Amino acid sequence: MTELCSPPPDVVYASPYRRAVQTVTPSAAELGLPVLTRTDLREWDSGLAPTPDYARHYAASWADPKHCGPGGESLGELTARASAALVDLVARHPEARIVVGTHGTFLARALVGPGVAVDWPFSRDMASPAVFRVRGIGTPDVRVSGPGLSAARPGNGSDGARRQCRRADQGAGAAGPTAAGPVRPGRASWVRAVAVRRRPSPARSTGQWPGELRASRLRPRRRGG
Repeated sequence: MTELCSPPPDVVYASPYRRAVQTVTPSAAELGLPVLTRTDLREWDSGLAPTPDYARHYAASWADPKHCGPGGESLGELTARASAALVDLVARHPEARIVVGTHGTFLARALVGPGVAVDWPFSRDMASPAVFRVRGIGTPDVRVSGPGLSAARPGNGSDGARRQCRRADQGAGAAGPTAAGPVRPGRASWVRAVAVRRRPSPARSTGQWPGELRASRLRPRRRGG
């Protein structure tokens, strides 16, 4: 994807789910970079039983981020995981351009972490793939741009305008953007995240889909060598 390579990233990460790895692999291979996988970038572990009316359950979870299905995680817990994962990536790669291949609900809740006012319709209608740019992760000044972030969501228009961080889902167990420890203000790291998804089906409604493989680490060859 041209959008993932301009400007060129310094490092490429992905969820271990095959669809996420496959989405970022061509760009990484073009640049001679490995695709590094992290389990904390995986999609929401909803805990929902297979059901054709999954959307009703998803909407209920968005309405109450503390709710979770048997053996699953709540959306509040996903917010904490997503926020901590992105903060940790920035801490590991200061002053780097980072590409992350992940999933729709993960990315939507990652935006909730620093206070972006997204909701269930935003997550439900997110295109696949959808590319978002996030700058200033782990600082009081986060800038976000991407599809669906209109002027109706203050400070997060397509121009990547500034907004101040705030805790999201207060009382719902969600962690703020410093969940993995503080990051020094002034770091120039930024994350370009691409969300890829398959719609849940009656056959399966968890994050991983039939036939998907978890990849531990891919190392595409450098061109010309």
